[in-house]
Amino acid sequence: MTVDRKGSEMIVEGYSIKYKTPEGWNERKNLEKMLEKMMDDLLIFVPDFQLPKFSVRFNGCLANETFLNVFKNRIPQKLIVHTLVVKVFKFRDIFVSPVCVEREQLHVVEYHYMKRLENKIMHVKVSRNECTGEVGDRWKTCTKKVFYKYFRKGQEDIYVDKPELLPPKKQKRRPQYS
Repeated sequence: MTVDRKGSEMIVEGYSIKYKTPEGWNERKNLEKMLEKMMDDLLIFVPDFQLPKFSVRFNGCLANETFLNVFKNRIPQKLIVHTLVVKVFKFRDIFVSPVCVEREQLHVVEYHYMKRLENKIMHVKVSRNECTGEVGDRWKTCTKKVFYKYFRKGQEDIYVDKPELLPPKKQKRRPQYS
């Protein structure tokens, strides 16, 4: 899921569903309406509340707070997931797991702290926590890895170790005239 006040997207089993924020003067209410539709669709696609991976990205100041409020009000129980990935621009936006997922069922939690650079390049600090213990004390025995990656806006599926390794910007094809 990508949550943005201008519009959001949910990808389920490789299929993208885009949500447009309704127009109006109250930005928070408009975002809430859009997220309510997204949560209703989530209930359709995930009726058993179980997912192998739940990934959410917050693009903006209202996104996290509004998402968590709508999630609590629309989804009747926490999701059971193996891997949680939270992508944010501000550190305070990472707090998703207590509201959205069953903590005891998690095995991997990744936090991606993103920073915009020039030429639409994003710098990402990835903090990956993987539990190694049994239920109960498992987070006391987790392993933590921190590493840095880069991607170009619009090409988030391609992470590289250095910005110069990024593929070139996608060029718009110009019509050929004869």
